[in-house]
Amino acid sequence: MPLFDGKPKTLAEIVLDCQRPGYELYRFKKGGDHDIVFGHWLKALFEGREIIAADEVAEAFQGTMHTGFSLEFEAKRGGEVIRWGVDNGILSRVPGAKVPAWRINAGERELLFVQVGASRSTERKVRTRRWASAEEEKADRAALKRWAAAQERARVKKVAASRVIIERQLTAILARDVEVEARGELLQYTAPGITKLVEIQGYILQQLDSMPVGQARAIDLCLVHEYADILSLPLPLEPAPEISDEDLAILGDI
Repeated sequence: MPLFDGKPKTLAEIVLDCQRPGYELYRFKKGGDHDIVFGHWLKALFEGREIIAADEVAEAFQGTMHTGFSLEFEAKRGGEVIRWGVDNGILSRVPGAKVPAWRINAGERELLFVQVGASRSTERKVRTRRWASAEEEKADRAALKRWAAAQERARVKKVAASRVIIERQLTAILARDVEVEARGELLQYTAPGITKLVEIQGYILQQLDSMPVGQARAIDLCLVHEYADILSLPLPLEPAPEISDEDLAILGDI
């Protein structure tokens, strides 16, 4: 469908044009499944909001996607995402609104479709709710369970790799400055009177195994970059061992 039908349209009219009966949504020829991509876009569009009006869609979508495309293009793509959400029962038109608007329905914030599978050859799209039949629900739930288990195994493996780096960095930093304060990403683990790295390292290591990969990686990067000045310092020299008077007497007799 052309963006304009011979006469200019406002951004809101472009969005509303996508809602008319018979309008055909854009279908991806490559770059992802239509339902998967639109589901992620809709989730991002409604992050932190309950309702969106037709005259807000273009700027909101542009701000969400950061694509740099024109507002007219974003109005069309955003309008299509709204239409997809309505068609799939995720959004409802707000009755009596001065400017046409849509509300996200209760219980519909999570993705309706997800891609599962360990590789491109085994990937497939499954629903997370509102199945068409008991058989479809059973198959999709089983696939989701296998996928979740695989995701957890991958998370555990990646966090374990981060743990090795984090423990090494903590040791190296504290060997150079045991009094250093928490910095950057690590400030969230402090509390009144508990602000030193040495005081929070035990808690961080205790929580590490249950953390998302991104959070563990953020700690890893924080230790590398925020403490670069400490890590550049030479290790302090070991103090010379003390010699007792008895040993000195023995040495004097030699």
